[in-house]
Amino acid sequence: MVTSYDYNSRTPRFFSKAFIKIDQGKYDVPLATAVAASSSAPVYFDPKVVEDAYNFETSLVDGGIICNNPSLYGY
Repeated sequence: MVTSYDYNSRTPRFFSKAFIKIDQGKYDVPLATAVAASSSAPVYFDPKVVEDAYNFETSLVDGGIICNNPSLYGY
């Protein structure tokens, strides 16, 4: 699971096979894009802008901003 934070909707974004089954248009991105979104810490890098299959652009930043331990969201 790769975690990131969707800056536009203020929600965590999880990239995994389970979430692709839920909404393929939103979560089916190349691995390089998911990793770049997960590692774009706001202090060091610009947010990763991703366009999904629905033609929405989202700004994704480091997942540690909101969910440093994603097991809480899994619970």
